Parts: sequence; structure tokens; C-alpha cells
Amino acid sequence: MNGIPNSDAESHDTVPYSSSDDEYQHEGSIHATYQNGENRKDKEGICKHLKNLNLTDIKRRFRDEAIQKLLKKQEIVCDKCSRGMPYVWICLESFCSFLGCGRNENGHALEHFKLKNPNSENPSHCLCLNLSSKMLWCYSCDMEPLYGDADFSPQMIRDIIFPRKESDMDIDKKEESYKGLCGLSNLGNTCYMNAALQSISNCTPLTTYFRKCAQNLPSSKKYPLSSSYAALMNTMWSGKYRSVGPSNLCGVICDLFPVFRGWAQQDSQELLRCVLDRLHEELKHPVDSTYQETPKNEPQSTSGENKTKSEEKKRIEYKSPISEIFEGILQSKVKCMQCKKLSITKDRFYDLSVSVAVHRRPTYNPEKRPNTGNGWWSTFASYIGLTRKNTLLDDCLYSFCSTEELSGSDRYMCEHCKTLNDGEKTLSILKLPEILCIHIKRFRHDSYFSSKISDHVLFPLQGFDASPYCVNPEKNTLYDLVAVINHRGSLSGGHYVAYAKNHKNDKWYEFDDKTVTEVTEDIVKGVEAYVLFFQKQVPLSRKQEVKQIKSLIKSKLGLETPVYISNYWYSKWESMSDPGT
Repeated sequence: MNGIPNSDAESHDTVPYSSSDDEYQHEGSIHATYQNGENRKDKEGICKHLKNLNLTDIKRRFRDEAIQKLLKKQEIVCDKCSRGMPYVWICLESFCSFLGCGRNENGHALEHFKLKNPNSENPSHCLCLNLSSKMLWCYSCDMEPLYGDADFSPQMIRDIIFPRKESDMDIDKKEESYKGLCGLSNLGNTCYMNAALQSISNCTPLTTYFRKCAQNLPSSKKYPLSSSYAALMNTMWSGKYRSVGPSNLCGVICDLFPVFRGWAQQDSQELLRCVLDRLHEELKHPVDSTYQETPKNEPQSTSGENKTKSEEKKRIEYKSPISEIFEGILQSKVKCMQCKKLSITKDRFYDLSVSVAVHRRPTYNPEKRPNTGNGWWSTFASYIGLTRKNTLLDDCLYSFCSTEELSGSDRYMCEHCKTLNDGEKTLSILKLPEILCIHIKRFRHDSYFSSKISDHVLFPLQGFDASPYCVNPEKNTLYDLVAVINHRGSLSGGHYVAYAKNHKNDKWYEFDDKTVTEVTEDIVKGVEAYVLFFQKQVPLSRKQEVKQIKSLIKSKLGLETPVYISNYWYSKWESMSDPGT
């Protein structure tokens, strides 16, 4: 059955496991094993209703020819609304085979449970199973049952309903060759990793480099993450596989970053930063840079003092494919309210972390602005996550670049006054990256309360203009969206999904662990964005130039003397708006 992926997590016994706490169609893990091989049971994953299932009855029911035909059917739909795969759940109660859609669709599976249990202390019809991802869910406990005992476990139910074949492999062959449309198996609550990997996989300059240049890395011991990542990209973009298990890369990440070991839920954006930083360290090469010397740990002063040429020195900077693709420069300007002097510092960034808008751009037409609600109740309800407001991505960036007052405990240590003074701080972008990564701060942690901000941030798919946030806008400041990481659920539990545009066919896809589904642009616009990936627009003239020169290269240029071009530069030339020199 096309909608039911083969389970391939059982071979990854070194990958720690935990689960999402919400009802989404992600792959449940098969074994709960820690890196030292010792089994672990988490109280959060124990469901008291799981042991009430009748395995004998389940075997009888799902060995029935009628049920087997149902499972082999190409299009299984909800009994109530005809919503299809991968959103269909089957009730596991004895003598019941109700098919219903999940709560994030029309909620008919949950409705079925409520109808069967109007006022019951011993609920029935509470356990169901997703026919696509094979995830179990208990509506009574409102959780995914993870663990059983030696005689009964969630995996036994999966094995009964979906008998394994000897020919089943960890890597599933695709019927058609679609490069880049390769799912990633959930190895045990690794949806945060899968979403991040799928997103940067669809950042064309990065994937082009790793597929064309990274195979020349001399040693996997010196470049462990780069080698593993390159191998995964080559597999995912080979067009031969429907899904793969990223166990090797996952193991390398856990070795390099102990914070991602164990079974705790992790943050996709935090993983993204760690991976990009490590890739940069492995792939960096020195370049000379002339700079004006300033005292160590001191910001650059603009008090009118001129630097002489003798103060200009040479220092070694490092660049890498990562820095050339993701790195931008942020300028921080602080004004001392006592002496009125400015201090300017410059920081490199791979992503911008912006809060959900506090200030609004005054240039927008208020009639076109989404209704965000007013009053103290609207503010409080939004704070604790009861309501959702609409805001604009431009408003978030405008708030990020707005002047901030530094007072009280945030007072500024002025290098001229040598005292803590009130100040004004303004951020702006000095240099735009090729891939602009914007992280929306959705998780709020206060002294006594933590919550998730579920406001809908409206973002464009094409033509996002970054010039209003730049010090001196560059010639090309227009960006198109290429990927977005979406977090579903609450602060205590949820699920990560990636949406990305495939550059081979210019279509949008949802990457939900192993499941890859084509989606419309309207669906992408409606997701609750957590991390956005924008790539600089390539001018039409450049696209035509690339097409013409590629054609000449295929025809061997018609030259008697061979022409040699750096493979690294060529990969940048064909995938970036400005490949540099």
C-alpha cells in the first residue's frame, strides 16, 4: 500500500528514543534503546489502556481477508468525510474498524471516541493507529503509548497489522526517480533533525557544493560531519529512494554534540546552528583581510578619531562554503545618552532570531494589515496561548531593527565615560547573506511560566525585500522562500515538519519524516513558521547566462585548448546569485 511506509527504525539500535506528545502523523519509533544498549521506560510513554487490548482478537480481525483488502487498498479514506491518506486512523477496539481523520483535520477519530464514551470511567475505543505512519494514539490519555512489557508492546500491534516481509529493507526503492523527494525515517523523536536536514537540503547552493565538491574530502576522521552529510545528500538526491534512515549522520551529531543524546525533546533551530557551525569549522580555509586595529574586546568608536594607515594590519580570516552561503553581518549601533557618542560593533550571523512583532512598520496601509486584536484580554489570552493573532514578517523585522532603550539593569558601559549610562541601541544588517535564515522566537520562558506563541506570521513566497533593514542596501535585496520549518503542538510536546520547494520542478512539498507530499502554495502560506529560509533572487540575465554557458560546456566549447575552472567556484556560479571571484 503506497500510503504505508515500511518500518525501518529497528536496525538503528544506537539511536536514543523518545516521542512527540501530540497527535500528528509522524513515525513512531520501534525500539526504545539507549546508546549503551540498556532499555529505558519513560513514565510519560506508559498508557494504562494499552494492556486492555485483545491481541488474539486483533490477530483475528487483521488476518481477515476483508481487512487485508482494506489495508492493501490504494486510497483509504475517513468513514465520515472521505479525508484520505496519510491522515486516516483506525480504531483498535474489538469488533470495531472505524476509520477516522485526525484532530488536525476534521477530528472524526476523536469524535468517534467521544461518542462511544459520553460518561465512562472505563473508556473504550480510545486506542487508534495511523495507517500511514503506524503511530499509536490514546485519546483517553491524550498521548502516544510508547512502552509495553515482554509479553505486550506497541510494536507487536504494528507487526500484527503490518506483517514484515523478508524483502523489507531499511532503504525503500522509489517507483519513480524524483531527486530530492526522499523522506527521512524518524529514529526516535528525531523529527526536529529531519525537518532541519530537509530544509537545508533544499538550499540549492549548499546541496550543490556537497554533491559536487565534498566527495574530495581527504579523511572522514578529520571531517566527520561533512563526510556523513555529503553521503546523505548524495543518497537523497540520487532519485533512487523513497526514504532513508539517517542513522550515520545522527550518530555523528550525537557524538559531536552531547546535548542531542538521550530521549529529551530537542529544538530544530538549535540543531541547525550547531550543524552549520561545525560544518564551517571543518571546511574553513584562511583568507587575508585588512582591518583597522581596535583594542581587544572594545567596539569601534565613531567619536571623530581617524585611524592612520600604520594602524591598518593584516589578519587571517576564515571562509567556508557555509559562511559564503549563510553568513551575514549585523551592525549594532549604541548611543550613550550621557556623552552622545556612538559605538559601532559588527557581528556575523547565520540566522536572525526575531520576536513576534511588538512594533509595526508605519509605512504599511492599515487597511491591509491583519487584525491582531486589542485590549488586555486579547494580550493575556495570546500570552498563555489561548488565541492566535496575525502579524507580518516585516513587522517582526521592523521590531528587531527598532531603537531599543538601554536603562535600568540593561544600562550601557560607555568606553568614553567609563560608567554605566542609559543608551539607545539600534540593529541593522550590514551585509546580506545568500541564504537569509530567519528564526521566529515562538517559545517564551519567564520566571514562573513558559508558553508557546502560536500567532500566525504572514510571510511572502516571492519577492521579500530586505532593503528596509540594511545600513546601505545592496543592489540585490530581493529574496524568494525556499524552505520553512513548522512546529506543531505545544511547548511540552509537538512535532516538526518541513516545507520546501524542489528546485528541479519548482513545486512545494511537505516533508513529514518518511512521508513526502506535494502541497499547494496556499498550504505553505498557512503554516505556523518557526524557521524561514530565503534565497536571493537570481536575475533573469544571470539565469540565461548560466543556461548558455552550460550549453557551451556540454558542446566542449569548440576550443582546441582545454579550459580549467575551479569545481568549487563553478558550483557557486550555477547556484548562487553572485558567485564572487
